[in-house]
Amino acid sequence: MTLEEPRLGSYVARLYDTAETPASARQIAAIGERCRPFRTSAEVLVRVAGDRLSLAYAPAAAVSSAARANAPRRISRGSSTG
Repeated sequence: MTLEEPRLGSYVARLYDTAETPASARQIAAIGERCRPFRTSAEVLVRVAGDRLSLAYAPAAAVSSAARANAPRRISRGSSTG
């Protein structure tokens, strides 16, 4: 799941009842892993649900750079050259 979506952390915190608001990058990644291989679809559904429920959201800057640094890295499945 991407950490660049500005509303995702707040929406995940509200919809998944996490202790932190907004949800930390680690929490978002853990939830994303449970949705594998449909993580992108799950992210879209969280965003749509949050918008439809008119949930409040914190700016993306609320997810600290330290939390982003501790989040599991996204692995690209693109073909390699060589």
